[in-house]
Formats: sequence, structure tokens, C-alpha cells
Amino acid sequence: MGRTFTTPVVLPADPTSGLEAATKAYVDTGDAAKANDSAVVHNSGTETIAGAKTFSTPPIVPIPTLNQHPVRNDDGRLTNARTPTAHKTSHATGGSDVLSPSDIGAQPVDTELTSIAGLGVTNDSVLQGKAGVWALRTPAQLKTDLALAAADVGLGSVTNTSDAGKPVSTAQQTALDLKANLAGPTFSGTLTVPRIITPPVTLTDAATVLVDASLGNHFRLTLTATGHTMGAPSNPTDGQKILFEIISGGAFTFAWNAIYGWGTDVVVPTLSQTAAKVDYVGFIYNSSATKWRGLAVAKGY
Repeated sequence: MGRTFTTPVVLPADPTSGLEAATKAYVDTGDAAKANDSAVVHNSGTETIAGAKTFSTPPIVPIPTLNQHPVRNDDGRLTNARTPTAHKTSHATGGSDVLSPSDIGAQPVDTELTSIAGLGVTNDSVLQGKAGVWALRTPAQLKTDLALAAADVGLGSVTNTSDAGKPVSTAQQTALDLKANLAGPTFSGTLTVPRIITPPVTLTDAATVLVDASLGNHFRLTLTATGHTMGAPSNPTDGQKILFEIISGGAFTFAWNAIYGWGTDVVVPTLSQTAAKVDYVGFIYNSSATKWRGLAVAKGY
């Protein structure tokens, strides 16, 4: 009949047969040695095995049905039962059954392309057919062979005439014919000349005051000392008129070169003796007489 213990039974040793009771420590030790259920491969069901696994004997797999399934060694598709495509029996160079480009669907050998390929590459070279063969030529050699003329490139009307020798166009010449020459022009009809105003040319006071008539028609002189002389103008033009504007420096005497001529109405003037007063003396040049003839004197401004 059954018995109930009020306290745990203490066993003398680990069991030695299947019917003997075992201690808790014995059971815990055995359980700890077992793998966790989630870390083992089961005999049935679908599972994913991670990591590399080494089998001691070749695994037996079913006939594959998916692309990722392993293939069995007895799969009929792995045999040599298929009939191969007909091919050459010998492919050695110089053999009795040498492959030709057409045997493999390639373009037949082109001797010209082979010749071009053998030329290599030279910077700035040009490929040119020369004496029946392809050759690399320099641009200068090609230019010589082509012997181009200006008309060949649409420049038949272009010449190497110097700028000085280039003719003008008809339209340009027509416009030029309407212009007057700078030297000795001849005019017809009524000539309208615009008013020309030139500023005074300042003279430098000196013992002999130098005058260049080609610089203008109005000359201004400020006297700084007594006893000075107005010199003979250089570069005069027949009929040229000039006007001297003389600013007094005080009680100074002033003389005129012998080239200046005086008449009965216009005589040698005595210039203003008060400082800052302005006198005007005008002349006209007569080349036949080689004289600047006095025209007018106005004093005391």
C-alpha cells in the first residue's frame, strides 16, 4: 500500500538501474548536459540551419524541386548522354582541320585592317593610302600630296597682296572721288567753311622773343623785363595774319625785328607803361616783300 513521507527521502547514492530513485543533483547534472531544444536540429519539420556544418558522411537529399535545393548525384541532367554540337576534330595551327572565322561566326580576315593594325600610333599622324598600301603620314606630307590651291577651299579670290598694294573696292573708290585732296584741292560751286577758332599761343618772354607762325594766328606775351625785342616769326605763310596780345609789365621799352613793316597810318607803337595793361598789334605777311606789315594797333585795355 502507498506511504506518504512527511520529510524528503535521503538516498545513499546515484541510481545504478532504471527503477532506482535518483537524487535532484543527479537529475540536474544530466539535464544540463542536454542541448536546448531551440538549438538542435529536429527529425521533422522545416528549419533553417545557420553557420557552416561538416558532415562525417555525404548527406542524402531528395530530388530537388526549387532552385536553392542541392542536386543529387544521380540526376540525369548531369550525365554525358546529350549529343554535342558538331565541331572540328582538330584545331592546331597547320592541322588538317583548321578553324576558319566563319566556323565560329566571325568576320573573315581583312588584309587591309591587318595592315592598318600593324602601323601603330604616331602623334598627329594621318592615315593615307600611298602607292597601294596604307601608311602613316605627317600633316606636311599630306599637304604636299594634296597640292591644295586657294580655290579648292573656297578662297579663290584671296591673294597675298601686301596691305599697301591692295586695291580698294568700287564703292570705296566712288566715295573717295567725292573727297578733296589735302594738298592743293580744287573745289567747284559754293564752298562753305566753318568758323575756325584757335586759342592763343603763349610766348616766353626773353631778350629776343621766339615766334613760330605755324603754331597759330594769335600769340600772347607777358613782358617781364625792359629792352626785349619781338623776333622774326619762323614758318610764315603768304597772306597769313597774326595778332600779338602783349601784357605790360610796367614802364618797359620794347622793340620789333626789322621784318615787321610799318606804314603811315600804323606806326611803331609805344606799348602801355602801366603793369597789366593789354595792347594788341596785328600784322599780315607778304612773302614777296618778306615783311610782316602792320595792320592795326589798339592799346590800353
